[in-house]
Amino acid sequence: MNNKILFLVSKIGPGNKLIISYLKKKLQQDEILIARFSDLYFEVNGKSVVVDVGDTGNKLSDFDFVFFRGVNQESLSIAGSVAVYLDSLGIDYADKTYGDLGPSGDKFTS
Repeated sequence: MNNKILFLVSKIGPGNKLIISYLKKKLQQDEILIARFSDLYFEVNGKSVVVDVGDTGNKLSDFDFVFFRGVNQESLSIAGSVAVYLDSLGIDYADKTYGDLGPSGDKFTS
């Protein structure tokens, strides 16, 4: 079974690229992608929400696991919104701290 794993980061730097490269070698059957929080596009239509992952052609709902890495002050509320969305879909993610934070006063998520 192939798993799709997404690394969501604030910026794509050499450290993140190194981790992705290592994991791709170790988890040969899995598809691993990296995207920035700023690459996410939220489409809200009533109670229906779809989150596109930049130019990857993927939706957040396509992934089996999402890993938050390098969340900074600018991406904190987006991370909380994404965590709430992933919880609603039953998609596992790490770090669960962002699910606990939830919208953290953000009007978008609440």
